[in-house]
Amino acid sequence: MSAYTTDEYEFSFAERTIKNLEKIQQIIKEERLDGKTDHEIKDAFEVTQLINSFVGLLIIPRQKFYEYMPDDASFSIGSEAEELFNRIEADPTKCEDTYYKKVRNPETRKLVTIPEEKEKITPKILVLRLRNAVSHDNLIIHPRSPGREGVITGIEFMDKPPRSHEARDQHFRLLLTIKETEVLVRALSELLLSCYPK
Repeated sequence: MSAYTTDEYEFSFAERTIKNLEKIQQIIKEERLDGKTDHEIKDAFEVTQLINSFVGLLIIPRQKFYEYMPDDASFSIGSEAEELFNRIEADPTKCEDTYYKKVRNPETRKLVTIPEEKEKITPKILVLRLRNAVSHDNLIIHPRSPGREGVITGIEFMDKPPRSHEARDQHFRLLLTIKETEVLVRALSELLLSCYPK
């Protein structure tokens, strides 16, 4: 196993995440072509790898990702990720976000909430919300009780401030299908790679 180079750790991690995911998906595809059902495939777990990839991309490159990612970063025009992002913005049953807009006070450099204005979801804000959900263990796999023959259908992410916080009535909730989660994992990797200085 080759080591990460210190100065390109986040860049390498994003590249390797996609390669690992694609390898497991290839194993699953071959097993299905051999006539095995999802419940008969015992050596590769694509949804588990997908979740591991997503969590890793949100947590591990955190510092550099936020330093390099511009506030106006966007997903590629016409891509599946852009289509998904547009659905996330437009469909309140898919994504609820009641956070208020925050601006930095030029004198104190502290963030100040503007309660009259909702915060616009951008790819960068979306990443921050998802990271908070994962960091605070607000991740729910659906269905919650699938039974022996159940198949994982989606992942729900939730973010809310602590009870002591002044914004405790604000929250974020996003429900993604497995396919949408995969689209977002790939898009986050591409976004990270495109923002990383070469």
